[in-house]
Amino acid sequence: MSDLMFHAVIQMPYEMAMRDELSRRQFYARAQNLVAERDRLREALRWTAAAFQAVANEADEFRIDAVKRTAREILDLADAALAQEQEK
Repeated sequence: MSDLMFHAVIQMPYEMAMRDELSRRQFYARAQNLVAERDRLREALRWTAAAFQAVANEADEFRIDAVKRTAREILDLADAALAQEQEK
C-alpha cells in the first residue's frame, strides 16, 4: 500500500469510514493490509539490523543527505522501533 493510501486510510473521518456496511468492510480490509505491511516491515528491519550489526563496527559513520550517524546510533534506532511495537 502506498504512503498516500496509508495516510488516507488512517486520517479518514470516522463518519466516512463507518458510513455503511460497504465502507466498514473496505476500511477493515485496508486496515488489515496495513497491519500485514507493518509486520513485513518489522521483519525486514529485524533482519537488516542483524546483518548490519554483523558487518559494521559501532563507530563506523554513515550519511544520508545531511544526516550522519554511527552504526551504534542506527542500531539503537532500530532497537527502539522494534521495542515500541513489542510494548503494544
